[in-house]
Amino acid sequence: MWRLTLFSNVLILFFFWLLAMTAITPAHNLLIQYSDTIQALPILTDVAIVFRSLSILIPLTWAIGTLFWGRKMARLIETKRCESLTAHTSISLCMGLALFFIYLLAGILPLLKIGATLD
Repeated sequence: MWRLTLFSNVLILFFFWLLAMTAITPAHNLLIQYSDTIQALPILTDVAIVFRSLSILIPLTWAIGTLFWGRKMARLIETKRCESLTAHTSISLCMGLALFFIYLLAGILPLLKIGATLD
């Protein structure tokens, strides 16, 4: 059962990554791909758009790390395994929410016309 929970934690982080990419896509389409003029983007938006394709490394690295974490957990006693599983779930949710909110903020900033820009 704990292996299934580890797998679902990886899927949760991947789901948050998909939501984050969905949140930044309208800003990319509106301001980069289909824009008639070149606008100065907020720094966070510019960085989020540049590293959009590399951000898949976050859930992939977490999935690989989960494999090693699972091997370590297999050798633990049940109470320590539950503690480790709780920590893994908490980290997965916190990383996923942070990733989502950073990309959501990056997608909203140019539409609100706030945020420091690179000139």
